Amino acid sequence: MDFMSTFYEKYQIGVSFQAIISLVLIILVAFLLTRITKKLKLPNVTAYILSGVLIGPFVLNLVPTNITSEMTIVSDVGLGFIAFGIGRYFNLSTIVKNGGKAIVISVLEVLVSAVLIFIAMMLFKLPVGVCLIFASIGATTSAASTSMTIKQYNCKGKFVDYLIEIIALDNIIGLLAFSVISGVSFSLMGGGDNLSMFSMVWLPVLANIGVVVIGFVFGVLLAKVVITPTRSKDNRLILTVAAIMLLVGICGLAKLVDSTLSVSPLLCVMVFAATYINMTKDEELFNQVADFAAPILLIFFVLSGINFQMDQLATVGWVGVAYILVRIVAKYSGAFIGGVITKSNKSIKYLTGISMYPQAGVSVGLATLAGSMLYSIPTLSVDYASQINAVIVTAAIFFEIIGPGLARFSLKASGSLKEGKPGSTPMFETGSMLKDSPSIEDSVDYEKRMKKLQKIQMSCENANRFIHTKSYKDSHR
Repeated sequence: MDFMSTFYEKYQIGVSFQAIISLVLIILVAFLLTRITKKLKLPNVTAYILSGVLIGPFVLNLVPTNITSEMTIVSDVGLGFIAFGIGRYFNLSTIVKNGGKAIVISVLEVLVSAVLIFIAMMLFKLPVGVCLIFASIGATTSAASTSMTIKQYNCKGKFVDYLIEIIALDNIIGLLAFSVISGVSFSLMGGGDNLSMFSMVWLPVLANIGVVVIGFVFGVLLAKVVITPTRSKDNRLILTVAAIMLLVGICGLAKLVDSTLSVSPLLCVMVFAATYINMTKDEELFNQVADFAAPILLIFFVLSGINFQMDQLATVGWVGVAYILVRIVAKYSGAFIGGVITKSNKSIKYLTGISMYPQAGVSVGLATLAGSMLYSIPTLSVDYASQINAVIVTAAIFFEIIGPGLARFSLKASGSLKEGKPGSTPMFETGSMLKDSPSIEDSVDYEKRMKKLQKIQMSCENANRFIHTKSYKDSHR
């Protein structure tokens, strides 16, 4: 089916208008599909990826490849916003409070997952470089689905604190591992026959340490600049988005240092966000950025679905099945072993691993980075990049389907989610597929009170700004 391309060619529609129409189709189809996934109690990210597959080249082919190939910037920026969302959960005070248990559990969970997945991929006689990529990607966990489930049911407690911390540490360890492994894999796959040990291992490590330092500095600067009393909400958002995009751009400049060097913005922006939240405890800014980033992340995941190579499923089918099954066993086993070693309570020991399966955001992003790296190797006779993308996207869809349900089960079993408790009712329950569920915000009484509070808040902000003006200070000397 090639209806859209024929339509564009017949009526001589320019590329710019093609891009606009494609974006409208991407957003509209993804939104409509969320109406179905909400009824099935699945996260929106599942709908986004599936809608990408639906409008992609292997089904309806509604978006021309010349348009999607020019949207790589969305993938890079999307990774930045994903990382910023993860960073908000890395709370140092919680880590200090919980001691080193979460660190031990995270390290063992990542290590066990990576080793078992690597061994499983080697059994299929894939190149060592490809097996290493699968292992490093499989070890990561997406914080989005589990954190959305926690927020949706307003879950609180010790188990929730540990779970969020473990997932955040999991991503930091996994991203560091991917940064090193990607360089080694690039060399093993023939992308750098003359690369030294420094170029393969130490240069990626030093580059990531460098961008982490930059992310930390940006976080400190943002905390000092954003929290000033005279800063408006709009300016807070503008400065934060600018900082995220600048950090993504800085990571992209790593290619100027070495053409074989690939630095993911995930780790850098995550540290940036973690620094800010630990210095300010400002959750409101993260909510602002999340609202701003919603359409960007929608496009990011839809593009991942569009790039899904369905023709590769026949050749990687059993590899995908093995990847999914081994990851299920590995994630649970690693978390369980960590819980036993740290002598954690039963909830952490037996239930943590159940919540560690989702991986859509981080894994799809890393698969994209790995694909661009492998595509740059002209000597490869097999399209391993498409195979990796096919397996990872398939696994992401599968884990996003089962992940929220398993997370809800673990939260309920741990006592963090109690039926009938205020705030434990799902936010999205409605009889209409085209209408989101009603909430307290829809009530007339709520609106009246909110208007009064907004007036009071505006008066306070105006008074606060006046206090920090030069005329006020001069008059009170």
